[in-house]
Amino acid sequence: MKHELIKKPTVIAALLVLLSGCGTSVLPEGRIHTQASVKDALVADEYRLRIDFSVRSPKQNQLNGLLATQTDPFVVWAQQSFDQSQLVSESVSMQPIYEYPVNQPRQQAGYEIQQGYLLKGLSQQQYRQALSKLSDFAVRSFSLDSVQASEGARAISEARMMATAYEKNQQQAQALASLAGLCGLQAIDVKPQQHHVPQPRVMMMEAKSMDAPPSEQTMGLNLAVSWAAHPC
Repeated sequence: MKHELIKKPTVIAALLVLLSGCGTSVLPEGRIHTQASVKDALVADEYRLRIDFSVRSPKQNQLNGLLATQTDPFVVWAQQSFDQSQLVSESVSMQPIYEYPVNQPRQQAGYEIQQGYLLKGLSQQQYRQALSKLSDFAVRSFSLDSVQASEGARAISEARMMATAYEKNQQQAQALASLAGLCGLQAIDVKPQQHHVPQPRVMMMEAKSMDAPPSEQTMGLNLAVSWAAHPC
């Protein structure tokens, strides 16, 4: 009996050193700290398209009217073809335009006004539809801004990763509590941290080469849990 009393703390201490390398440790006053990381792969099939308009004029008071002749037909078409929430208008910017004659000071030649839009949450079919239609409008440029998993798919994935990570933490805590002779295990602090997931790089392409197929997007979650327990 005396031999077991000496041996048990030695075994537990060795196990704690081993488990600490796996993100698990026993804290003072019957506390246990665990952590687990999980990943989930999603289909990135939601497209976001950036469209830019630009107008120049020698007279500043003409800019808004000229810009509207370009953007209004596009906005009407986009609102009729997609949900209104999919069209996002960005801020309008205006700047002077200068000319630089040889051996003379620069001279203001007029003004330029720019307006950008985003079409977001597009399916691959909607994305292709938009590409085929943009040439009908006076668009200065357009580009594929990103391809990523939908918000709904990401929310489901986060919930799934949270449940899996919590289960892994719970298994670690139960094993360690059993070894340490602790009972009444109870989670007292849960700290999730989502891993940074790099977005697909922005691609500037001609319309004929912008057909980007759906790809895979990986999400990650790290969950740290603190547990309270008492001696059995």
